[in-house]
Amino acid sequence: MFTQNKKSKFLMYHAFSETHFGRYCMNINQFKNQKINNDYIVTFDDGSESLYRYQDIISTKGQSQILFIRTDKINIKNYLTSTQIQSLSNIFKIQSHSHSHPNHLLLNDSEIRQEGMISKQYIENITGNSVKSYAFPGGDFSFRNIKILAEIGYREFFTSVPLFFTRNLRYNGVTFNIHGRVEVFGPGFPIIERYYSLSVKYRRLLRHIYGFSNRYIRSRLK
Repeated sequence: MFTQNKKSKFLMYHAFSETHFGRYCMNINQFKNQKINNDYIVTFDDGSESLYRYQDIISTKGQSQILFIRTDKINIKNYLTSTQIQSLSNIFKIQSHSHSHPNHLLLNDSEIRQEGMISKQYIENITGNSVKSYAFPGGDFSFRNIKILAEIGYREFFTSVPLFFTRNLRYNGVTFNIHGRVEVFGPGFPIIERYYSLSVKYRRLLRHIYGFSNRYIRSRLK
């Protein structure tokens, strides 16, 4: 398990660019200018190559950073290579975002176990560090998913429900945690607290609208 302050809140990002922006890619200069203090742990899903390119900026944000890697994309164009992941593991925590990024609510028990095992083995073989944290693709999960993944060694589970929360649970004598994360979209606000002041409904709306209308969101967030 990782160390966190009692007041820790988890933020969620994906990729960064200086030229291309979209639903899953934020302007790196916007991210650079965001004020993210030590109340936050900053997480990044999927394993974009941009995380390696901008590691010096990422490492300054929050009390710590976690990279959740989709392992079927390792060594694929625009994603991290195994060499890059090994290097980044000296700076960031590298953890699992499943192997092939399926909706876990649609998987049977064997498929859930396979997603967790393959990803865990890939990352541990590359970094030499244990993998005990799992970010659910799309944030979709059930207690069945968690029980199966807990049986193969995972202890920290992350969703993308746009709320800051941590819930402690026990199963077969094992304690594990479920964490909510707030995903931050561009253009957003320079101060994270202003972004979080939006209602939960509006934060959910941002998630679905952004891919269709950047202009609409820019007008709403001025």
